[in-house]
Amino acid sequence: MKFTSLLFAFLMLAILTCKAQDGAYLHTRYSIDRLFTNTIGNYSGAPLKIGSNVTPGTIGHVYFSDQFNLSVFQLYDDQKLIEGVFSKLDLKNNEFDIQTKSGVKVLKGDRVKSFIYEDSVTTLRHNFVNAKEWKTREGTSLDGFFEVLSHGDVILAAYTELEFIPANYNVARDIGNKNHQYVKKVKRYYIKNSIASELPKKKEFFEIFGEKKDAMQKYSEEQRLSLKSDSDLKKLFDYYNQPAVSRPD
Repeated sequence: MKFTSLLFAFLMLAILTCKAQDGAYLHTRYSIDRLFTNTIGNYSGAPLKIGSNVTPGTIGHVYFSDQFNLSVFQLYDDQKLIEGVFSKLDLKNNEFDIQTKSGVKVLKGDRVKSFIYEDSVTTLRHNFVNAKEWKTREGTSLDGFFEVLSHGDVILAAYTELEFIPANYNVARDIGNKNHQYVKKVKRYYIKNSIASELPKKKEFFEIFGEKKDAMQKYSEEQRLSLKSDSDLKKLFDYYNQPAVSRPD
């Protein structure tokens, strides 16, 4: 299965918890610095000023998470694995701010096949796959990354869009917003046969599961799951994605 190879980096989660800050960790930091000094790669070697890509007077920020988080990257370039670095995903520019010994630098998102990060506040782990790994029903690919919430025959994923809302204050009427705003909107997708589709409305929702739709609807009702809750959706898809012997009849 194509998704299995994408989980390669995810299997390195043990590194985040088991690796001591020893010579091996320092070697990893040295590797990321070498990555940015490689003139062949498509990377920015110049330090980045945090927040420099945000219009003054703007509310909100362009990052998926507003703090740097311990991360693991699987690159498209020879399947390179970069681990033990602290990064933030810039949704506006589809790139990562990465802390290095010589300052914060930029890694372009289209060089990253998959990545994981451990939230520095909640300690929860988040798994992501480059959105171009899957096509939409229209035969195109989205920019950025899907966060994988449940994986298996039918994958549940979240896609975060960044919307810029310009200031619209009307002085004469004293209404509207005086500041520009960045607003994040999350859309839920299911991936089946490598096709990414937005989750349908409740009436058509259980058609996702094909011949198992009745059993899945029954399970959802028995468990009182809400189709608007990410945790409940994950529970539902995890139930469906169990090994065949445990699947609903």
